[in-house]
Amino acid sequence: MNKQTFWTIVNMIKGHTIFSNQQKSVELQLSVTLFLLGRKFTIWDIASKFGISIGSVVKYTQRVIIAIQSLRSQYLLMELTLTYMKHLANHVQGVIDHLGQFINYDIGWPASVYDAKVFSNSSLYIQQHILFQSEDYVLTDSTYPISKNCISSFKVLTGQQRLFNKKYNKTRVVMEQVFCRLKNQFEFLKEVRNRNTKLATKFIDIVLILHNIVKRNNDI
Repeated sequence: MNKQTFWTIVNMIKGHTIFSNQQKSVELQLSVTLFLLGRKFTIWDIASKFGISIGSVVKYTQRVIIAIQSLRSQYLLMELTLTYMKHLANHVQGVIDHLGQFINYDIGWPASVYDAKVFSNSSLYIQQHILFQSEDYVLTDSTYPISKNCISSFKVLTGQQRLFNKKYNKTRVVMEQVFCRLKNQFEFLKEVRNRNTKLATKFIDIVLILHNIVKRNNDI
């Protein structure tokens, strides 16, 4: 994230009621949160680096999470589902457009849950009659059920189907690149299995929102 994008985010969230004049600056609180998400630092490392207490790291992060989540409707085109499960949650079902931006995502399910079950409980499936126009569709993994709005690759191939699969795989590269970039930008995602479930879900939520903000600011 470059400085211009950083200050853009500061200006977007500084008016949120979660912040007050008696607190440290919004830019400091955002910096602390981004360090927590973007690097393999412990909470103690971050407290030491910024010269603040561990409690301040927690408070700053909580405030920034709330402020960034309030931007979701501006940076997400579809509805989404946040699911807080009792088990460790690190399953992300994301819908990405041709520009590499998230337009819908469903987070909070344990990784052990099958894709088809996550999909059948997601807003993308439940509200498909609202979210999709007549000819709209998404490209999915082969583990997802095929429908008018969900298309996967062919398994038994003819000549035309091979051509389709080739184009399908080329298009899906965009999604794979986005998730790879996310993990490189936000080191937190590589250790999400070891995090508190509810907090991890909130972190993933703001990471995806931040991704769209960065993308729209041409910072990728």
